[in-house]
Parts: sequence; structure tokens; C-alpha cells
Amino acid sequence: MTALADALVRYEAVWASIKPAGVLPLRPGIHEDATREALAREGLPAPAEILDWYAWHDGTDDRGASALPSRWQLLALDEALHQRRRLIQAGHRDAASLVAGEMSAEWYDPSHYWRPSWLPILLADMTYAAADLDAASPSVPVRFWAADEMELAHEGATPSMVSLFEYWIAVAQRCTRWQAKGDSGYWVVDEDRRPPYPPAFPYGFR
Repeated sequence: MTALADALVRYEAVWASIKPAGVLPLRPGIHEDATREALAREGLPAPAEILDWYAWHDGTDDRGASALPSRWQLLALDEALHQRRRLIQAGHRDAASLVAGEMSAEWYDPSHYWRPSWLPILLADMTYAAADLDAASPSVPVRFWAADEMELAHEGATPSMVSLFEYWIAVAQRCTRWQAKGDSGYWVVDEDRRPPYPPAFPYGFR
């Protein structure tokens, strides 16, 4: 078992222990070959961590009901690829709409909006956690992207997917609880007990 696969198993166990209804309705994972083929059709590589990610669960049938203890919601692979295409198209459209000389040079590059190597794997409101598949190593950095602060996605990333989930495991174990509200509920984090935030992490993954 790889480091990320092990971390995801432990994360799901903690998650299920906190929330009375468990982690349902998460979808089953998908085989590595199917993930490789889907990514290859989009011109993307398939590093080990992204294969582990979709082998764990391929999204959910109800994003709200199975929101992670970290507030993020899972995107299935087909939905992630659809969102990636949409964001790339938006980048081209926005760059083309700018008046020459109106902005600094990077804004005229469509990849400043969304790089083709980025794959959105998690969604929270209108922000994304983007797996950066440009890295040559098996580890996959994760970037935080927000429409009103998109330049921040270029400035920093987690060292890997496993480093992000190791931190989220610590947060879930130490200071997270489920607050029931009617038929649903929400996650509550005791900020006074939160583990120190890794200094290299983007601020959006707290």
C-alpha cells in the first residue's frame, strides 16, 4: 500500500468515527487503468498519487452529504475533467477579452487563469483544490485556486497529496466534531486545538 492509499484509509476511518451517518454516499474507486486512459485522452500524465486518489473513491452521489471534515467536497474523475476543460476555456475567453496594455503581461496568458496541468479534485463553494500533474515525481502537489485570488495558485502548493491528508487527519482527530442539525448537520473545528498549520501550505487548506 502506498503512503497516500494508507493515509486515505486512515482519513476515512477517522471521518466515519466522527459522523454518525458515516461517509456515505461515496462512490467506489475506479481501476488504475481506467484513470490512466481518461487522463491520457486529455493529454495528462497519471502519477502514482492521482491513481491512488481515484482508486479510493470516484467522487460521491451527494457532495453535500459526504463533504469531507475539511469542508471540501469530492469531484468524480469525469466531473473533474469537465471542470478542467471549462476553466481552461474560461482562461482563453478572459485573456482574449482584455484590452492591450490594460493589465500586466501574465494576465494575457490563458494559463494564468488555469494551467492545463491542473486537475480539480475537490470543490468548496467556488474554490478548488487542484492536483498539479506537471510534476515529474510520483508525488502530486495540490494548489488552492479561487476565482478572485487566482494568482495565489501560482505561488505555492502542498508538497504532495499525502502531506495534505496527513495534516487533515491530525485536524480531524484532534479538533473536529459533527454538529447535527435536523436531518443533516455541519463540521465544527475547535480552532484553539488545531495543529500547527504547515508553513509551506496554501492558506486555503486550513
